[in-house]
Amino acid sequence: MNRLCVFDLDGTLVDSVTDIADAINRSLRKLGKQEHPVDAYYKMVGNGMEMLCRRALPDGTEEEVLELIQLYKEDYLRNCCVKTMVYPGMKALLRVLQERGIKLAILSNKPQEQTEVILDTLFSNEIFEEVIGAGPRYPRKPDPSALIDIMDTLGFEAEDVFYIGDSDVDMNLACNTGVSGIGVAWGFRGRAELENAGACYVADTADELLAYILREETK
Repeated sequence: MNRLCVFDLDGTLVDSVTDIADAINRSLRKLGKQEHPVDAYYKMVGNGMEMLCRRALPDGTEEEVLELIQLYKEDYLRNCCVKTMVYPGMKALLRVLQERGIKLAILSNKPQEQTEVILDTLFSNEIFEEVIGAGPRYPRKPDPSALIDIMDTLGFEAEDVFYIGDSDVDMNLACNTGVSGIGVAWGFRGRAELENAGACYVADTADELLAYILREETK
């Protein structure tokens, strides 16, 4: 059976939280605001750049938040691949899926330009059929619009699609679109959040994820 696997980026394919935290903290420092430990950012990410900045500056004025967004956007784009790494086994997983004829795509709440820089730096350009990050064309996840467009463009029905991510936002997107949501426990939010959000399966390793996808492919 032909399948489509659409992946989240941060916390799913790449461990990017340190670069995100460093860029936000440098931007907060420029504003004379309190910085946060890296661990605090695991709960701040997932809903897009604007929400990340609002969570990092909860008591800021609207003017300060908008300034933080601009500072962070400029800083992070220059420094988004300093410490960011692909999670163990994920490049091999993508290669095997591609060899099996399974189509691959990216749907992230990270801004489009940032998403493309990370993919261009850390992955082969030929892997993904579609890459959609945050921008004016679509509402952010868990709104289903972007995922539906990917499915329509590549010619897939919901029953043949997996959405793979690390947060409740990702599993809510899968539910809203009628596709199967697979969680990755190694990401930013952990197994409990994924299971509570209705993941059909939660993988602890890339090998487990690959085995599940290939089992489902044969059904």
